[in-house]
This record gives sequence, C-alpha cells and structure tokens, in this order.
Amino acid sequence: MEGLMDGEKTTTHEDGSVWQSLYNDAVFELNPIALLQKIEAAQRVIADRLKDMGNPIDAHERELIEEAQQNLYFLRKHPAA
Repeated sequence: MEGLMDGEKTTTHEDGSVWQSLYNDAVFELNPIALLQKIEAAQRVIADRLKDMGNPIDAHERELIEEAQQNLYFLRKHPAA
C-alpha cells in the first residue's frame, strides 16, 4: 500500500480506517523524530484515501479527514505542542 514508511505494513479496511489508525499513531507520538515520520505516513495515507474511487467517502468521513489534516498540519508546525 502506498503512503507507508519502509517496513510498515497494514491492511486496507473497506471503511478506509487505515488513515485513522496512522493518524492516531501520529497524534499520540511523543518522540519528535518519530512524530514527523508518523505525520508524513498519515498524510500520505490520507491522500491515498482521498483518491480511492473504489470506496466512496461519506460526509462524516470527509469531516474527519479535514479535521485530521488540520491537526497534522498543526503538529508539523508545532511538534512540541
């Protein structure tokens, strides 16, 4: 699956929840170096999810994705926050 770091494996869930798992991993990461890697991985998987034509995104998931993208952007700019 695209969007993952080298050696990182995951399965694609029918509901698109892979991005949510990687997003949560980033949000709860305390190590600044690992945080940036997890932010990048989450952003790539979210971008992949937005391109996934085989599994449409409903309004609720779109809201969650937009919120996640904003939070990841904030974490990237303020990693110690």
